[in-house]
Amino acid sequence: MLYLIDSSVLQGAMFPNAKDMFNPGNSEAKSLLIIWCFIAGFSEKFVPNILSSTENRVLQSKKK
Repeated sequence: MLYLIDSSVLQGAMFPNAKDMFNPGNSEAKSLLIIWCFIAGFSEKFVPNILSSTENRVLQSKKK
């Protein structure tokens, strides 16, 4: 999950900014990271599904 957020594969208001995650003063980014890691830990298919859909998007963009 950390890799997906850090590589900017997952972006948006609901995901922490990769630059702010390790900033000691930014508790909002750390809270969002903890929430998403908690969700990913309880859903065995969450991260593999994200990786699979990202792979499919990359493959389709290469075919064009």
